[in-house]
Amino acid sequence: MNNSDRTESIRTLWENIPSHEELCLCITGSFARSEETQHSDLDLLLLFESEDRDAGAAQEALTLLQRGVERISIIARSLQQCSSMITGDMRSWVSQMDARYLTGNAELFCQLRFMIKETVAHEGRHILSSMKLLSRERQKDYGDTIALLEPNVKNSSGALRDIHTMYYIGMLRQIERFDCDSSAWPQVADVLLSLPLQEYRRKQLHEAYTFLLQVRSAMHAAAEHLHDTMDFHLQRRVAELMGFGSIDEKGAVESFMRRYYRHAHTVHISLELLLDDSGVQEHQPKKGSTTENLMKEIDRNPSAEAIMDVFLHMNKSGVPVP
Repeated sequence: MNNSDRTESIRTLWENIPSHEELCLCITGSFARSEETQHSDLDLLLLFESEDRDAGAAQEALTLLQRGVERISIIARSLQQCSSMITGDMRSWVSQMDARYLTGNAELFCQLRFMIKETVAHEGRHILSSMKLLSRERQKDYGDTIALLEPNVKNSSGALRDIHTMYYIGMLRQIERFDCDSSAWPQVADVLLSLPLQEYRRKQLHEAYTFLLQVRSAMHAAAEHLHDTMDFHLQRRVAELMGFGSIDEKGAVESFMRRYYRHAHTVHISLELLLDDSGVQEHQPKKGSTTENLMKEIDRNPSAEAIMDVFLHMNKSGVPVP
């Protein structure tokens, strides 16, 4: 069953669910961001209003959907549960900005979006600070460098989660302009092109995002299942699928990995500049300032663009040029 068939099956099944008028079904995750691959599961949020009144109907709907549609992952939450996650699960709270309306009670979806906008208006600085800390923790867990021999294209430094962090920061900056209805909010690519970075950097970031999505899709095809670590035994096949040469062609993997590291460098530096520009202070001190880290990047990659990054940061921060 392909992705469109799954969505249509869900809509058909939904009409036979008791009390479906009181519930709302939203698409989340990679499908909501238009990042899905042929092996992606369809993530769904089953939204209901009152835990006392609607929890039973929501659980029944969840069970019927899980039995009736393959390769879906569903979580049921009340509006209050969605709101309260900001105090205990910031990662999940932020990801609600991805949600896309699928079917059901559209008014519930509007209430979810209104809650998100109101929370951002009152807790925006706290959200940014928490996102920065979560980003540092993830990078530490998956390797706080882009120069990994077997990078994780989803979670490593310079990979897709860094892109998503920039997307959420961009959404926080402009969310007050968005409507609360069931229309789609901007996609990742659109938000990246509106970030407060130099124009050439935004274009490079957009190219890097496109490349990383292609790499992840090729990896899933090569592994024939969901797999985000670029293991040595997959790199030749991924390079071939990406058009860098046949699996036996000398230099194909090296050319592919050089391209990967170049795009990962763009993502990494862009996130550093954006986090620094947000004015958010880290909860824990990080060894080395952003300026020092960028100077190290020049040592490793003495390009005109890397040098420009340092001068742009110094200009913003009022740091004297050494």
